[in-house]
Amino acid sequence: MPLGKMPSIDHKWESGDSLTDVLIHFKFVPFAEPHLTEGQIGAQPHTHFRDQCGRLMAVRTSIPAFLPALLTAIGPAAAELCCSIKLSRVDRLINHRGPHFASNFGADQQSKPVIQVTGFHRTNELAFDKFWSPTMKRINNHVSSAVRIHFPTPKDNKERIWIVLWEAGLVIQLPLGALFLFPSALLVHFNVKIEDIEILATADGAFPTKDNTTPIGTRQDDDRGARCSMVWYSQASCFHAAELAFTTVKATQAAEKEAQRKAPRAEPYYPTSFDHASALSEQYFPTLV
Repeated sequence: MPLGKMPSIDHKWESGDSLTDVLIHFKFVPFAEPHLTEGQIGAQPHTHFRDQCGRLMAVRTSIPAFLPALLTAIGPAAAELCCSIKLSRVDRLINHRGPHFASNFGADQQSKPVIQVTGFHRTNELAFDKFWSPTMKRINNHVSSAVRIHFPTPKDNKERIWIVLWEAGLVIQLPLGALFLFPSALLVHFNVKIEDIEILATADGAFPTKDNTTPIGTRQDDDRGARCSMVWYSQASCFHAAELAFTTVKATQAAEKEAQRKAPRAEPYYPTSFDHASALSEQYFPTLV
């Protein structure tokens, strides 16, 4: 389906219509042999997703050998964190993310002059400090390393919850241990269960035929086996599209206006201009503040 003819995701969401009739036209990107890790024959390598200009748009990593065991170990600690935070049952249920909640820890500069930890973090600091164990720090270091590199397992890994990149027309499988790196502020994205779309797999990776394939992901999730995710992100407001003399574009422009009033000149005192075309050609995705 041509992207220009795709229905509005907002309209589909608000009307309660199924996305299946649209997603069947997307390109599905399975993860080969999710039980294999880096270094093993047949293991899935890194997957790069590029736009029509060849710019790197997103990255799905391979699964490092050390990571599945760490993720399995951190599961009980994550469950304990969810139970320990100070959030009422009503607040857990009434939110735009559905019948669960987002634990938003870490740096925050949303509409703030300086970076500070989130209010949620400050309220639940003791619970978070207990969760932030050496194991969790090692996982965090792996995520940070993957971002620097690409942007200057349970036995049943056939989950039917994949990530959708709406504008790119992609539906991408992410088994436990695979990272997915992308500019989330620029791409409409969401997770989707694909029970209504039949995906077939072979037991040994052979070329699929009607005789050697079986549907994947037929297991029904329950509360004990529900899939959770950990998300690392950098707020756009923590970055600027240019070197600024002040914390925001607005403050810099105000200072420039005052400086020009006192001593007018052609060259700006505090420049705020930015060459978008050059940045995009270098695979930077600027955010205008």
